[in-house]
Amino acid sequence: MGGNNSKSSIISYEDAVKRISDAELRRIKEAFRKSTGTNINFLSKNVFVQEVLCEGTPSNLADIIFTSCGGTSKGISFKDLISALVLITRGTQDEKIKFLWALYSNDQNQLIIKNDFYKALQNEAIYHNKKSDGDHQKINTLSLFGSSLTSVTFDQFRSWILMHKDATIFSKWLLLDSAISLSSELETPTFYQSLAGVTHLEEGDICDLEKTFWQLKNFSLTGQLDIETLQHLLTPPLPKAILKGFFAAFDENCDGHIDFKELCCGISAATRGPDVERAKFCFKIFEFDRDGKLNSKEVENMITLMLAIAKDCSTTKAFKSLTYEQIMSDLQDFIMKNKIWSNNEPSSKELLLSQEDFLMWCVQSKVNITQPFLDLLFEVCHIVFGLRPQCKHLEFHIVKGWISRELRRGYEVGQFWYLISSEWWQNWLSYTQSNSQVSPCAYCKSIVRLSDDGEIAGDEERWLPSNSIETYSNNIDVGDSSSLGSGSSGVSFNRNSPGIIDNSSLLAVNPYKAVPSLTGEGGRLKREVPLVQHRDFELVPEVIWKALSCWYGGALALPRQVVKPLNSDEKEIELYPLNLKILRHQQQPHSNSISSAPAHSSTWNTISSGYGALSNAGYSSYSSVVSNNSIQAPKRYLAYTAAFSRLATVRQVAEFLCIRLKLKQDTIRLWHVNQSSDIPYLLEDESITLEELEFTDNDQILLELRNKDLTWPEEIRAISQNQNLLHDRRGTIASVQSIHVAGACGLHNLGNTCFMNAALQVLFNTKPLTEYFKQNLHLFELNTQNKMSTKGHLTLRYAELLKEILGSQTRSIAPIKFRFVVSKYAPQFTNGMQHDSQELLDWLLDTLHEDLNRVTEKPYVEIKDSNGRSDQLVAMEAFEGFLKRNNSIIVDLFYGQMKSKVTCETCSMESVRFEPFSLLSLPLPVENYVMCEVLIIKLDGSCPTRYGARMNSECKYWDLKNHLSSLCNIEPLSILLCQIENSQIKCVFSNEQKISSATSLTLYGYELPRKYEQVVDIGNLDHGLKEIQRTKDNQNASLSNGDLTKNQTDNQSQKVKHSLDMMGTSPMNSFMPTSLETINMTTLNNDTVASEYASKTTTLTKTQPKVNGYANSNNGYDYDDDSISISSTRDSGRLKSYNDQHDYLIAIHRKFTRQDTYFLSYHKSKPSLFGVPLLIPLHDEMENKDLYCNVRQQISRLLSPLPVASRDQANHAEDCDDSMGYDFPFVLSIVKENGLVCAICPWEKFCRGCNVPCNDKQFFQEIYGSNLDSDSSVMSEYNQNMTMRNSIFLCIDWDTSALHLRYQSSREKKFNEHESIAICRKLIAEPVDLNHCLRAFTSEEKLDENIHCSHCKSKQPATKKLQLWKLPPILIIHLKRFNFVNNKWVKSQKVVNFPFDNFDPTQFLASVPQETILRHNELMEIKAKNIKNFDCNDEISEFDLENDIVNGEKSDVEMDKKINRQSPIRNEKLSMKEAHNSINSTGRKRLVSTSLTKTPVVDSDLVDYNNHKLLKNSDPFDLKYKLYAVVSHSGGMLSGGHYIAYANNQNKTWYCFNDSSCREIPSSQPNIDPSSAYLLFYERKNLDYLPYLPKIENKQPMLNQQNELLEESENDLKKMCLLS
Repeated sequence: MGGNNSKSSIISYEDAVKRISDAELRRIKEAFRKSTGTNINFLSKNVFVQEVLCEGTPSNLADIIFTSCGGTSKGISFKDLISALVLITRGTQDEKIKFLWALYSNDQNQLIIKNDFYKALQNEAIYHNKKSDGDHQKINTLSLFGSSLTSVTFDQFRSWILMHKDATIFSKWLLLDSAISLSSELETPTFYQSLAGVTHLEEGDICDLEKTFWQLKNFSLTGQLDIETLQHLLTPPLPKAILKGFFAAFDENCDGHIDFKELCCGISAATRGPDVERAKFCFKIFEFDRDGKLNSKEVENMITLMLAIAKDCSTTKAFKSLTYEQIMSDLQDFIMKNKIWSNNEPSSKELLLSQEDFLMWCVQSKVNITQPFLDLLFEVCHIVFGLRPQCKHLEFHIVKGWISRELRRGYEVGQFWYLISSEWWQNWLSYTQSNSQVSPCAYCKSIVRLSDDGEIAGDEERWLPSNSIETYSNNIDVGDSSSLGSGSSGVSFNRNSPGIIDNSSLLAVNPYKAVPSLTGEGGRLKREVPLVQHRDFELVPEVIWKALSCWYGGALALPRQVVKPLNSDEKEIELYPLNLKILRHQQQPHSNSISSAPAHSSTWNTISSGYGALSNAGYSSYSSVVSNNSIQAPKRYLAYTAAFSRLATVRQVAEFLCIRLKLKQDTIRLWHVNQSSDIPYLLEDESITLEELEFTDNDQILLELRNKDLTWPEEIRAISQNQNLLHDRRGTIASVQSIHVAGACGLHNLGNTCFMNAALQVLFNTKPLTEYFKQNLHLFELNTQNKMSTKGHLTLRYAELLKEILGSQTRSIAPIKFRFVVSKYAPQFTNGMQHDSQELLDWLLDTLHEDLNRVTEKPYVEIKDSNGRSDQLVAMEAFEGFLKRNNSIIVDLFYGQMKSKVTCETCSMESVRFEPFSLLSLPLPVENYVMCEVLIIKLDGSCPTRYGARMNSECKYWDLKNHLSSLCNIEPLSILLCQIENSQIKCVFSNEQKISSATSLTLYGYELPRKYEQVVDIGNLDHGLKEIQRTKDNQNASLSNGDLTKNQTDNQSQKVKHSLDMMGTSPMNSFMPTSLETINMTTLNNDTVASEYASKTTTLTKTQPKVNGYANSNNGYDYDDDSISISSTRDSGRLKSYNDQHDYLIAIHRKFTRQDTYFLSYHKSKPSLFGVPLLIPLHDEMENKDLYCNVRQQISRLLSPLPVASRDQANHAEDCDDSMGYDFPFVLSIVKENGLVCAICPWEKFCRGCNVPCNDKQFFQEIYGSNLDSDSSVMSEYNQNMTMRNSIFLCIDWDTSALHLRYQSSREKKFNEHESIAICRKLIAEPVDLNHCLRAFTSEEKLDENIHCSHCKSKQPATKKLQLWKLPPILIIHLKRFNFVNNKWVKSQKVVNFPFDNFDPTQFLASVPQETILRHNELMEIKAKNIKNFDCNDEISEFDLENDIVNGEKSDVEMDKKINRQSPIRNEKLSMKEAHNSINSTGRKRLVSTSLTKTPVVDSDLVDYNNHKLLKNSDPFDLKYKLYAVVSHSGGMLSGGHYIAYANNQNKTWYCFNDSSCREIPSSQPNIDPSSAYLLFYERKNLDYLPYLPKIENKQPMLNQQNELLEESENDLKKMCLLS
């Protein structure tokens, strides 16, 4: 088909312009400008389809239309677009036929070829809805070509198309249907016009109020205009005691927030209504109980508050001297005069003042106490809410009165005042002040000037609006458009209007104008000649500036903060804040969110005063071995400017920069760079102020952002330049005067080396090891001959780095040489990636041990089996064999011994071995669950409820439905689980689909209707929905509070029995038990459910396989490295009918927004989707009104209740809701899935959706015609064709007024939270302690594979149990947070609580050392109570905390025999009964095991198996440890994240070592996140370091060898001076 070269000959641009009006041309030009974007000359094809055509236009046909209209690959030009639009909408019949000819003709535009024409028609028919039209087209095309022609000319085509205008889709669209036009003449009243018609406000006023309304809502934490949001805006000037009544006067429907309609109506009543209406509003403020009358208490409160306001706001003596008694006397006189008594009895003491009585008192009162309060309300509504005054003179009195009141209150620290040029201010005063030489405006003629005494006053008194607003409204002049909102507010302006606020005369020239500013100070004030108030500028409060800038315009705000200088009691305005330059490094990308426009003043508002001081310290240079050319020094550049108060602290500056630039606070550092030098000083003390740091104007702050490899640019810069940088060590005066603590020094991050830095810092703070190196004892024990060592290189570099740390006066140093040695001998820790700190620590200890091994020649040691020998003998033999090969300071301090016992399940044969360990790796619970949160939406329209479920990771959505069924009383088959995005159901999850953790927390569940389910009747439509809403909405108002009622809670508690049985319906897998126990939680409350559930969680059966030796199920966790299985399966198909049991329609909320600029009339109202879709029941005989009733029932909770007050107490002139009549506030339309185009009409109709009338017709008859019955072929085809059935959706098209006045968008987010949510969250976040991990580690487990039994002579099933036999003096505990699951590393964020002091691992020792310690403690207790020769006659089995089950008790005789056999040297013994009586029955049950039988515990010869060197008079059996260091890992992955070390320094102070940062922790115990703790370092209490140091008598240090080794290392480093 052609047409590309013929289009221009149809209608030229000049001819097209003549056919449209100038307004239409301007509108299309503006629409073209907005739609083109960056390509200003052409409109793209996609935009053409969306903005000119229709969203439903098929893509192939849209391409044809676009090309035929003149579109190219660049797009379509404006002239071609105008010609095409005029042709389509206003072209003649012949012109449209020529356009059709261009569509179908060949490239030469001479003929229409038959085959090409058939192909074009087939292409059109594919995208047409009606099959009959396709057959009709075939018949018509035969008449065009007949039986012999293969092509036709233009004249033949024209004659044929005139007879068959409906022959093609395009001809029918252009020649028959008039679906679109160039402009729409239909002007429906807007929401603003509707609201203006029922209030005293004008349309422009309402538009201005809407801007303020949305600003306040966005500022609110709840997203609503509630009382908390208004409090800081209204108090002061309103007293706090009156705020509740003021809010209630606006909140007519009593739903706890003010909607836009209530705001407009309330402001109208308080400011623009007649005096009677304003007095009614005042009455409502003090009528708290809403009974229509003021009782005695309310009257007293009213008079007290009004008197306080009158004294605060008025400057006249009349109100200043007025007393409470005078007002009450005036009121009593009024009551007596008008005979107003309670119960119509004069003697009654109770006062009841009706609204009518209050209005009469306001008129007849002599003191006129209500007038100052009404004036204050008048000012508040104009200033706070931005309502433009009706008269310029009234504006003067409002603004001046507000400023005078604020000046009387005085300044407050942190408050902002705004500068206004005196020149503009004087022009404003001249404009707004009344002048006797100029005739007053229309509004001035209608006002009465009253003094506070009630008499006529002069111009200096307050101007009060009168009750004759109708007179003014008939005489107002049209406003000047130079002011914002003046064209619609009715303000009368003359030529002397001050115009836009211009403050440019106050500003100095900005030398950094091209640099974006981060703060909203507005600019730098002139300094050459100091600015003087009242000569150069005026100061106004923030609310006055906002009001004036709204009324007159003014983009240049100059806020200045009220500060209280140090050592001063006076408050002042800080006219000249510090203007600082913010530097960044060039290697860091710029923040895209920063523009040159100044920020709003509220961000600058966050900076307030603070206190601190400054100090300097030295910084040592790096080693000279680093080449200047090896590293590129990052350059600095001026990135931003910012202004801060000189009393702002470093912390406040850092927080502001992080918020403004969207940075994390732990990734930045601030440096002070003096103007005179390029040397930076680190601002490490966050409490010090800029003034104390001696900042001056134009000083520089370097904002250093950490690199992705965790290095700091300034540290790289220092390394590359080899310079001595003076760094602030602490930034406080106190630190300068104090002595630097040895070891409190950080380590540079050399590129993802935080794992190494953290491990080094904890070793540096291991006191006995540090003492060993400090005394150079390593030089006496270097083993350079050990083949498994580094020949001493690592040890020497470690000692060198340690001494540099201990003696350094700098804040941090670079461990380059040590890093080089590590990279040389452990290449697995290179490549610049993040590594495991535990692996590095393990390698480091092992390598140091080999370098310092005192054994030069390692002998062969045979490992012998126990063969029934005693544990004591076997353990001693094993450890002596270990010491024959390994003997060093590392072994003495860090190595312990572990017992491993394997038991044959067939013959109970035991095999025991003892192995050394240096780190104790404890497993953490690996969660094998997926947390699901499902919001269930029921068909009855009740408030949705969110339910929680903790499902096994292998469960499917059918399992989740079964679980939810027991909680919400909905059958599993009647639950539709889906995902909602952009107000549409994105996908529906099938029953067999595995639960995906990616969407498990944002699931929606719809209650599906049953087939032919009856529709619930919500009321009689004949009586109108108005009364139904008044009664029904007020009853359902409580649904938005998000809480379940008591009955709901009680009923749901009965169903929690099954709520946590999450695994019962799960498929069997290797990570789940084969049999589960149902947990009865009927009587459990919220606090105890989680703990009871955790304690009753079933354990694995004996046939349960195990992985990595740990298959324990404890507290709902599997100690299984492969137990997590996260499904990412996603249903990407289109929506399908759930099953044959359920028939429903999906209804989508839709609203239309009127567009001022558009191309065709079709786009004048633009649709958009919002809210949460609804699910509407459907059956074949469903009537249209049933659909409306079902929709109305489900949206009732989203509508605000109608006002409770009677009409005479309403804030508006008439009920705004009456504008909606008694119809539904919406219209239902039939649309496709996208909700934008009709599902019935063909695309060429440009239909947004056919409306469904609210009548008694059946729904399907309305769609397919009145001749359709249930037996017709079309209905049969519909019932059988699922594709056709699923293509119909409903759109709820909301009435514009109803959407603004009644629809509460916040209620979409309201839901009831079921108790299962809290239970599941508590279970997931339930912390464990260190004992829990040790208990899991020492629990007996069944081995996965059979082992060879020496007794059975074959492979047999067996169990294995690990226990601690000998603990090292320095105990390192590794919490195994990283597990390899499903071919990827997963980190456990489990909270593990660990003790800081008195950690006692006795209960996890093997039976012999454990019983020894317990018996010792028992004997000490007996000795303390003077009980001699006491025997413990009870026995328990070997300590096993996994099951904690007593195997049984022996008889007293058997126990006595066993005890006598174990302790033959005992000569005296008390009976069990006497012993218990002597110690108050505190006797202990003794352990019973085969180990104790072979190695009995003898009271007179208790053995200390740990053999630690302790201080004198220390108890060797008091096995207590204290924590001295922790390594934490933050982040989610093993290859990422960040390591931080916490260590207790030698001065007994905790420090946080974060790479180069070394921060002192003032508290005695640091606040370490228990979910990130990774390595725990414990030291035996009362440990004596001296015995662990080797004797060096008669030994010589290896000084020569040391120098040779260091020189060798230096040479290697010079050759390979690169940072990994």
